Amino acid sequence: MFGVFIMVRHLYLVGYDVGDDDRQDTIRNQVKNYAFGGQLSAYECYLTNQDKIQLQKQLNKYLAHQDAGCVIQVHQTYWQTKPRKSPIFNPTDDFLYIG
Repeated sequence: MFGVFIMVRHLYLVGYDVGDDDRQDTIRNQVKNYAFGGQLSAYECYLTNQDKIQLQKQLNKYLAHQDAGCVIQVHQTYWQTKPRKSPIFNPTDDFLYIG
């Protein structure tokens, strides 16, 4: 019998601060290849360990010494605790997220 290999993905927040427009475009495109959501210079990416290593190599290749970048694992978010089909706004919540 053959074993089943499951690639586990974890949620990461990937951010960068790049001064040069051309490098910023290049880095944005590299990160967007992995992203499922985000805004401007921060993206949510579900990555396998191999994806994370590859993305870090790509960031290191294009970031200049005056730039900054990070890949941070997010262990749990509020939205991960909610059932997929539940309404976004629950009247018992003490806050409302719009975004």
